Amino acid sequence: MIIQLANQGNLRCVLSSNFDNVSWNEKLNVLYDIAHDLANLHQLEYFHKNFRSGNILQNCKENNDEYLSYIICGVLPYIDFLTFIVYLVLEICNGGIRPVFGKGTPEIYKKLAYGCMSANSDQRPTASEL
Repeated sequence: MIIQLANQGNLRCVLSSNFDNVSWNEKLNVLYDIAHDLANLHQLEYFHKNFRSGNILQNCKENNDEYLSYIICGVLPYIDFLTFIVYLVLEICNGGIRPVFGKGTPEIYKKLAYGCMSANSDQRPTASEL
């Protein structure tokens, strides 16, 4: 199999090394794109077994170094994608059971994160809602 090189590595590494250099707007756009693409995969009846930030590869397009393109790798027939969204939100916010949001965190981001972490699965947003 031949795939395009992800010249910036995975999302986890990018956020770990550049957290303060990535705007909240960019972080929310990435989260939206991931949820949208995941919902599309589910519509095609593809499911990812190990969906996490380390498996989301980042590549900068040659014509725009600031635009981030994300590729989701691997497909298997089961995973709760809402679990992934919760995991990703926690990683973006520096980990922990419930994140302590940094100064300047937009309220919409906090609301989204808390919604994804709801103990009641019926109260969590779907990939389409995200």
